[in-house]
Amino acid sequence: TALMQTASTFTNAGWDFAEVWYMLSGGSYPYLSNLPQSTVPDVSNMDEADAIAALEAAGFSAYVSYAHSETIPEDSVISQSVPVGESINSGAPVLLVVSIGPGPVPISSIEELQSIGNDADYPLDGDYVLTQDIDASGTAGWNSGAGFDPIGTWVENHPQFAFTGTFDGQGHVVTGLVINRPGEDFVGLFGAVSEDGVVQNVGLEGGSVTGKENVGGLVGLNYGGTVSACYATAAVTGTSGVGGLVGVNMVGTVWESYATGNVTGSEYLGGLVGINWGGIVSQAYAMGAVSGDRYIGGLVGWNAGITVSQCYATGTVAGKLDVGGLVGLNGGTVENSFWDTESSETTESDGGTGKTEAEMQTLSTFTNAGWDFVEVWYMLEGGSYPYLWNVPHP
Repeated sequence: TALMQTASTFTNAGWDFAEVWYMLSGGSYPYLSNLPQSTVPDVSNMDEADAIAALEAAGFSAYVSYAHSETIPEDSVISQSVPVGESINSGAPVLLVVSIGPGPVPISSIEELQSIGNDADYPLDGDYVLTQDIDASGTAGWNSGAGFDPIGTWVENHPQFAFTGTFDGQGHVVTGLVINRPGEDFVGLFGAVSEDGVVQNVGLEGGSVTGKENVGGLVGLNYGGTVSACYATAAVTGTSGVGGLVGVNMVGTVWESYATGNVTGSEYLGGLVGINWGGIVSQAYAMGAVSGDRYIGGLVGWNAGITVSQCYATGTVAGKLDVGGLVGLNGGTVENSFWDTESSETTESDGGTGKTEAEMQTLSTFTNAGWDFVEVWYMLEGGSYPYLWNVPHP
């Protein structure tokens, strides 16, 4: 753009700026001298629709781009490419930059992360970006040993208490997080994510998460939200609805994510998701050991969801009732998904296809099932389990 508004770009190419072309002082695109001229109106701070109408009424066309602004209200014009009062060719385009409101709030420390939902400047419906890796090991001593206080919770018919904003980790990790709340429900880095809530591109490494029901390393309850391009390696403990990444995925989406931490509890336990109820789990995997009493799955403890697709699990599973290498109890659909019958120490699963370790590290096992090894998955040279391009492998 800058070069296109610099006279030398065109004079060096032989353009005639004496009789044919001209540019505005301060720089502009070239305009033709012999065509009718119109005066550009002031449309700054107008809303987008009114600004376009004003430019068209003055004989110009409008092109719009968008940018964040801390001062200009959403849908209002931040700037226009041609200054007010300048005369240019009738019908020429005027470029408008329109505000999409304030940009996401940067998070650079565990204290700022804990502020979400606990400080008016960090609302649960806000948009956030992680700007660097965070060492959260100090949380082991917080709140008399209870550790980090989960972001958001679930109160029936009051979704405003859950996280409904967006959190983009931008590929950064939170390490050493400790949550020790065995008497509480909805426990995880995010206690509850509700409809429109998005958690993406973040890793949770090490540490431990302990709660009662709806407990996950990253998210306790995902109620209609989206968790994508995330991973967790924390050990997770609870009683019911416990998962390495998400405790309960209720009408939500979990995709392109994984968990490797061990999961321990009583019932409805999964290496990735404890309960998938009316939700989607796709292009994901789990490698942690899962142990409890009943409804134990290497990937999902109880699948009552829409679908589990293109997923796999490798962790050992142990329990007394409805124990599966991939899914413990299935009331939904499981498609093109696998578990390792050797590493899991079971040939049983209520859904999915069991494969040997060698088969699980053979490309054709997955390509024959339609897995995308161009943009989604890859394997290491010499053979490995599949890993996700968008998420660092364990």
